[in-house]
Amino acid sequence: MDTTLIAAIIGALATISASLGATLIGLRYNASRDREKLETLLHAATVLGKRASAAAEPEERTFLEDNLELLSEVGGPTKTTLKRAEITVCPGEEYLALVVQKDNPRAAFNVLTKLTNEGQEVGIVDGLEAIFTGPEGASFRFVWNLFYGRERGGLLHTMSSYIHPIAIPAGGSNLLGIQFIGPDLGIANLYSWPEGRYEVEMTGWMNRSADRATNLSSKFYVDISKSDIAQLKEWIGWDDAAWAQFPSPEDPDPHKAAGLPLRIVRG
Repeated sequence: MDTTLIAAIIGALATISASLGATLIGLRYNASRDREKLETLLHAATVLGKRASAAAEPEERTFLEDNLELLSEVGGPTKTTLKRAEITVCPGEEYLALVVQKDNPRAAFNVLTKLTNEGQEVGIVDGLEAIFTGPEGASFRFVWNLFYGRERGGLLHTMSSYIHPIAIPAGGSNLLGIQFIGPDLGIANLYSWPEGRYEVEMTGWMNRSADRATNLSSKFYVDISKSDIAQLKEWIGWDDAAWAQFPSPEDPDPHKAAGLPLRIVRG
């Protein structure tokens, strides 16, 4: 948070006040819910009036961020005054891969992820997570773990770096290989999932910390069959000798890991 955001809100409030006037505002905001919005705007104006030439105190930053969406709802000149990032997140290809790695008790999946900024300012993606929700009440939470690149024609995924905030310029996009990792359920329970369709909700935080509500969201689906679960369980049971043969004895995977591709069904 810096003085740029504060200046944007000051300008928006000034525009609202000058263009609508107290009488018109009173007419547009005569419902109880909308009167509360007006009171919030007036409070914001009071706070900003006191601190128009300096950055907000920490306790005021959350208040000012939350009022960005409120200001955008007012309509009229405000919509052209405020400039901000507008980031969307979605899969960047038609498959994700459920991952098994030797002796790792945590489920994981790799997915090429597209981040697009349709706004007028740089946006910072501070975190991503995904919730798998399936049959019989199955639900698993995954958090982003690392970025990966591809080798051997895309068949081998190799870590390129640990996670870090991602800056997306205005009007720009970024295509990243991201691994998400789930809870530690123990080797015996790993991928003991019911078959069927799973909803995958990918959410995240843009220009805000992970202790606040998410403001990025995307949903899609994957189908997991009995044969898929059987394949995952087979990999989980492999010993060193079996991994030394995968995907071929001449060129085994150095990470002793395998990925099961699942087709993404977009909702």
